[in-house]
Amino acid sequence: MKDPNTVSQLRPLLLSVVTFLMVLAAGGAFINLAERRHADRHRHVVEEMGASHAHLLERQFARSLSSTLALAAILREYGEIKNFDALAAEMIKNYGGINNLQLAPNGVVTQIYPLAGNEEAIGHDLLNDPRRRTEAVKAIESRTLTLAGPFELIQGGMAVIGRMPVFIPNEAGGERFWGFTIALIHLNDLLEVGDLNRFVKRGYNYELSRIAPDSGQKTVFAGSIDTDLQDPISFEIGVPNGRWTLAVAPRGGWPSSSSLPVQVVLVLLVSSLVAALTYETLRQPAMLRRKVEVRTRELVETNRDLGNQITERARAEEALHESREHFRRLVETTNAIPWEADAKTWQFTYVGPQAVTLLGYPIDQWYEKDFWTTHIHPEDRDFAIDFCQKSSETEDNYEFEYRTLSSNGEIVWLHDIVNVIRENNAPKSLQGFMIDISDRKRVEEDLQKSEERFRRILEDAPDGMVIARQDGTIAFANEQMER
Repeated sequence: MKDPNTVSQLRPLLLSVVTFLMVLAAGGAFINLAERRHADRHRHVVEEMGASHAHLLERQFARSLSSTLALAAILREYGEIKNFDALAAEMIKNYGGINNLQLAPNGVVTQIYPLAGNEEAIGHDLLNDPRRRTEAVKAIESRTLTLAGPFELIQGGMAVIGRMPVFIPNEAGGERFWGFTIALIHLNDLLEVGDLNRFVKRGYNYELSRIAPDSGQKTVFAGSIDTDLQDPISFEIGVPNGRWTLAVAPRGGWPSSSSLPVQVVLVLLVSSLVAALTYETLRQPAMLRRKVEVRTRELVETNRDLGNQITERARAEEALHESREHFRRLVETTNAIPWEADAKTWQFTYVGPQAVTLLGYPIDQWYEKDFWTTHIHPEDRDFAIDFCQKSSETEDNYEFEYRTLSSNGEIVWLHDIVNVIRENNAPKSLQGFMIDISDRKRVEEDLQKSEERFRRILEDAPDGMVIARQDGTIAFANEQMER
């Protein structure tokens, strides 16, 4: 039979051990929660940083490949580009990220700027090259800008190529395939623009991959290591006719909080302290026991405050905020205005300096609310606004013509080429070029008037007159001839 005194002496010790284990378990649960929050914050930082770099690459694609749209618009308007080298040099300078621009009438590369180092690509027949034909034909069938690559170039090096199929009006009133406008971007230059080496400097590994259009298999074409990433976070990069994936993971796995050792020591210290106080409390009179209980509560509160401080300190870890870079100039031509505007309000966020020369209004007026809608010719206003609104919802690229009023009241005809930038499948912003086509419209109007005068002369002639076609059929006969 156990001695009651021995049991009485062991009771405080047993209760203090139980208390120690309970406080230790509560502290372990707190540490686990703090570590999970730390991991979530760390992943959030990586998500922000990766999304920023993915968006930077996506914007660079949109900016650089817009050059093919501008070249295609000039070809559709004039049927040729006489000063290609000068225009290409200006575009490469202002768009940035482009290594060379090419023209490929009927699918055969005939012009490249700059030509130096790219001579071997002259004469390259895309439609008869087994390695390029599939993507080239798909571009023609889709009638939209497509991105090919990355792949090894004929002249050496890895690159991606944007091809814009160009269709121009034919004599029958339809359209015919002219060829391609092409923008080539070296892969190394693209990675440099995307600043992906910053991941390596910050202790992360990355890889860029795509789904090969022929095999449907994932292909990794760039990365900081040769092995697979462990538990990476992936970011989709929208490119014409496809998707790229940027994957990021910490080097050596996801780390634990730097304050973990401090938290463990604090929990052990508090658990031991509470157990010791429990042991002493059970051995002291009731008054002393109450004082110890008060002190215990103070220590528990202190532990909670320390835990909150640890959490706040963890929340204060540095987060990467990448600034978004707006391009300042698109292309400087004598009769075209580069612009960018909000897709919902149509308020301009950027207008090229040549707007002052073309329409006469100061640049600061262009940024005012409703400037575009209020300066459209009244007879074209409803059509232009309705067409722009509907096309922005359904099309990625569209064109239309309308009249505007210059600062001196003159009518200026504009051909507007619009590229829609989307976010979550909704229009976010619009980019494009306003091309002055007033001269062409005046020529068309003069031609129409001339034809009308000629018809009146024939109709009022006192003699019978007839106009016959080459096949002998009669195209026109006046009243005298009929009589």
